[in-house]
Amino acid sequence: MELSNEKNSNEDLNIFKYTYFDCEIIERDRVVNYLDENIKYFIDTTNDKKKTEILESFFKLFLDYFNKLFFLKFSDKNEKNEFLYKIIEYSVITSSKKLRPIFIFLNSYIFDFFDIQVIEHFMLSIEMIHTFSLIHDDLPAIDNDEIRRGKESTWKKYGESFGILAGDALLAEAFNNINYIKNNIAINKNINREYFFELMNKIDRANFMLSDFTGYNGMIYGELLDVYYTGKDIDIDSLKYMYDKKTGKLILAAFLIGIIFSKNDDKENVDLIKKIATDVGFSYQLIDDLLEIVGDEKIIGKKTNSDANNHKLTLAKKLGTEKTRDKIKKIKENININIDNLKSVNKYKLNFYKFFINFIMDRDK
Repeated sequence: MELSNEKNSNEDLNIFKYTYFDCEIIERDRVVNYLDENIKYFIDTTNDKKKTEILESFFKLFLDYFNKLFFLKFSDKNEKNEFLYKIIEYSVITSSKKLRPIFIFLNSYIFDFFDIQVIEHFMLSIEMIHTFSLIHDDLPAIDNDEIRRGKESTWKKYGESFGILAGDALLAEAFNNINYIKNNIAINKNINREYFFELMNKIDRANFMLSDFTGYNGMIYGELLDVYYTGKDIDIDSLKYMYDKKTGKLILAAFLIGIIFSKNDDKENVDLIKKIATDVGFSYQLIDDLLEIVGDEKIIGKKTNSDANNHKLTLAKKLGTEKTRDKIKKIKENININIDNLKSVNKYKLNFYKFFINFIMDRDK
């Protein structure tokens, strides 16, 4: 499929007035238009330096976009909840790339947006859930980390009690944020009925997946296993299972929510995205393990050797750094094969997507 020169109009993006984000958001337009205008460079003849520059600019634009969504969502803050908001803002608004929201965005973008405003709610919710997990992970009762994302961790800045409560608030508000859309869509009389049922079905599927992959069967269970295994010499399969829950499930949710809210969510593509996301999630944790051992604290924005100091065994420790690097290399090769097999995707979008995935797998923070 050849690249279209046509820009995504508001009509193409299915913008209705039923979300926090029904106003004109220039940051949204900047991100979408920037991608549309620059993905043509993602061909074999373009050098990687040029591609990296485009990707780095995309990250900056996306961070502005995400921050705008956050401030719109919390625009109703008042004097009574101002202190809680202050802690939440401190925890969420950071210099991190916001990869999980990007995973949602790009997996919807490459398969063509179905409804961009709804995915914006899921983008915000998944980052709120992720931030909740980081706040609680850093607590003295778990990892006792004082630095997160290049600054004091939330509990260190505001105190342990307020850190716990801010994390709790983020988790609850993440799902309230999704219920807000469902309620507004249900009472909106201007939406085409056929579109209404399809959209509600997509929201229900994505919401169930996000809640399932967050709680008892997902990330929180993985965190529990991480604590339970502390000080124990566990086998590789148990470590892989923990990684899948602790890190992999939320990343898998992000990829799948993205394709659910696209126009090309056929079974073949969904199955391939599951494989890609599972590999990305596993390799992401392996890279974290490596950076714990060989990373630069100034670059990664947190203390190294935290796992060792907390008597936590990791696969990088179990396998050794060289075998871990070899494992990541093999996973990357498998991911690239699966990306190449995706169907009905604009070739420039596909090349950008592939470069992006490889870029984050070569990260140093």
